[in-house]
Amino acid sequence: MDMKKAVLLLSLCFAVLGTGASFAQKQKSVEGEYLFYPPTSMSLMEAEKEALRRAQIEALAKEFGTSVSQSSLSLSSDKGEEFYQEGVGLVKGEWIETIGEPVFERGFDNNLMYIRCRVKGKAREIKNSKVELEVHVLCNVPDDRYENSEFHNGDNIYLHFEAPVDGYLAVFLYDDINDVVSCLLPYRRDKCGSVAIKADKPYFFFSKEKNVLGLRTEEYSMGSQKELEINTLYMVFSKNEFTKPTLEAEEGRTVLKHLTFEKFNQWMVKLQAQDADAQIEKRVLSIYRD
Repeated sequence: MDMKKAVLLLSLCFAVLGTGASFAQKQKSVEGEYLFYPPTSMSLMEAEKEALRRAQIEALAKEFGTSVSQSSLSLSSDKGEEFYQEGVGLVKGEWIETIGEPVFERGFDNNLMYIRCRVKGKAREIKNSKVELEVHVLCNVPDDRYENSEFHNGDNIYLHFEAPVDGYLAVFLYDDINDVVSCLLPYRRDKCGSVAIKADKPYFFFSKEKNVLGLRTEEYSMGSQKELEINTLYMVFSKNEFTKPTLEAEEGRTVLKHLTFEKFNQWMVKLQAQDADAQIEKRVLSIYRD
């Protein structure tokens, strides 16, 4: 990725520091395990991320229970193969921090590849209902009809975001290959720690055409140095105002302000511990070099 419209060096990430609710919820140590059979259309990197996500859900469900039964979703890829994704509809807990490194075991069962993931971490019980957010990641056109999680070199990325209540938002992109967490919103020239959001108002971020903030908008293009890279987009939202963490900038370059994932994770753990209304939406993005 490069960046002329503030073109994104294909991997970036997120950060924000919280000053919200003044009480902290009790955190518990949890651990979970999941045996995942990935479809042939899924890369090893994607499969391990999915196995980890499900192991975390298993840990939360085991400790805090669920409020609805398990749900499933059938998706079709452009290769004509189906990916059958299961997931607990609403677990009554929230993952705060991973302790140590997740353990992955790969093998074959009746000629089917499997990935077993074991993970430990800290979590908290969700006692208040979370805000229902509307999030759409868009490719090349700021229109919901172009929602996609797959990008190619040079593709523009846009974000459609809506919330039913007033609040504050920050958006980050994480490149785990280079361990870079870059701040996409607030924009580099903005002096605010997070962006104020009005209830029931549609926002199309990273688009000059649909900018409603009255601020100088930055547009981002995706790019990959490898045949396939996986990035994670993080949207941090709270009804309480919060401030992003201190970010680094490379002098004389148009690279976005950033920090390491370790520092970002420390900030996020602190934010969630201080602000019970803080919530994080994640979207996993695939970027292809060709």
